[in-house]
Amino acid sequence: MPSNPPVLEVSTDITPQKAQQLAFGINNPAGGYKVPSLIGLYLTAPYLHDGGVAASASALKQEQDGQFVVANPNELGMAGTLMQNILPDPQASLRLLVDRNLRESMIAANQANRDLQKSNVDGRGHAYWVDAEAGFTTQEQTALIQFLLSLDDQPEILPSEN
Repeated sequence: MPSNPPVLEVSTDITPQKAQQLAFGINNPAGGYKVPSLIGLYLTAPYLHDGGVAASASALKQEQDGQFVVANPNELGMAGTLMQNILPDPQASLRLLVDRNLRESMIAANQANRDLQKSNVDGRGHAYWVDAEAGFTTQEQTALIQFLLSLDDQPEILPSEN
């Protein structure tokens, strides 16, 4: 880490106390599950629990028809980013997260790395897609990614709240 890393303060007063207790398993003998916040998502690439969903800024390119394709397969996954001292790009990494065809190339890159095989890092994760096969356009996929990257701990007051 750098000597003076950025710190993102996350306000907890916007989350009801009951929800906080549930997340941490307070007053629940069965325990709880702490779901990572989406606030500051632009700072937390790579994604998924194993950290396997990652891509550099130049790993993907947009074709004439608007579709995204892999431009640099050597900069996909954990094997092509952090293990090569390349920081994952949040936008490209999120596109891999939600597009099943792009994710397959990234999974293959991770699975080809012997060290990642040993630690079970492949970026497979969930199967919730925002891609053409799920009925979404590239524009809708891009809008989702931009929205996710815009979330911060300073929400604007909506006009109806004035």
